[in-house]
Amino acid sequence: MSSIEERVAKLEQEVFGKRPSAKNWRTTVGKFSDDPFMDDVIDGALKSREEERRQLKDSDDRESR
Repeated sequence: MSSIEERVAKLEQEVFGKRPSAKNWRTTVGKFSDDPFMDDVIDGALKSREEERRQLKDSDDRESR
C-alpha cells in the first residue's frame, strides 16, 4: 500500500495537473467565441455600459446649466 504522501501527490496531480494556470489568460481566449449565452451576456453588458454613459452625460449636462 502506498503512503499517504504518495496518494496525496497523485491526487494533486490529477486535480491540479489538468487545470490551466489562473495566470495564463491565453488558455481562455476564444473559449466562448461560439456560445450564444456568452453573446447575450456581452450584449447585455455593453447595453448596460452605454446606458450608464448616457445617464452620466445627461446628469453632467444638467449640472453644467
